[in-house]
Amino acid sequence: FELGFSTAYLFAGRRPYFSALGDVTFNNSVAIGALLDLRSAVVYTERSDIQVHVSARVHLPEEGSMVRTNDFAFTFDLYEADNVTPLRCPK
Repeated sequence: FELGFSTAYLFAGRRPYFSALGDVTFNNSVAIGALLDLRSAVVYTERSDIQVHVSARVHLPEEGSMVRTNDFAFTFDLYEADNVTPLRCPK
């Protein structure tokens, strides 16, 4: 969630507000102490909505590979500072 929030914040240039959690995919387990690689990207915007995809992978250094473990889809809204009026996403 924190990476998704940070990605939306950097994209919009203002504080986003959590709106919805979309699909969550659990492909593999993550062992305690695993080397976790998290990546995120803004994948869709419409009006004041920003959708961010976050994927998690575990590095397997002994095998020289990575395994995808999870995928998350977060939606955030943008509002004016002290108001609930939605803002438009930057172009």
